[in-house]
Amino acid sequence: MDCPDRSDEMSCTFLEIPSWYLPDIIPPARKATQRNQRNRNKIEVDLDVMAILDVDVVNLTFETQFRLRLSWYDSRLSFINLKDDQYKNWVTQNESKSIWVPKVRFHNTETMLTSVNDEKAYITIEKFGNYTLNSVQHLGI
Repeated sequence: MDCPDRSDEMSCTFLEIPSWYLPDIIPPARKATQRNQRNRNKIEVDLDVMAILDVDVVNLTFETQFRLRLSWYDSRLSFINLKDDQYKNWVTQNESKSIWVPKVRFHNTETMLTSVNDEKAYITIEKFGNYTLNSVQHLGI
């Protein structure tokens, strides 16, 4: 924050969502780079087991606490003033409800639970590649 009254942080966002964006539609696949490679969206899934809370050998069940991390690319979105550290590029809760977010279904759970984008979840933007400068007209000066 640069201003003592924090006014420079009001309505601050790293994410530009176009007016035509539909958050219920999966992003288009990236172009295949190799001859026999299919055009598919790549969603990376990382799961860290934090603790094993309970093991029931009679019913063959166990309970865990885990952290789920999903990474994906959405070519329909644009980004502004991204920092090198992705944890400084937070998407607000309102913005996260306005973009497509992958869901994971846990088929081997009792009720086939799915991942939820709620207040406990957060989204950050990771900066890849080079930046481009905007023209003076885009700045509104």
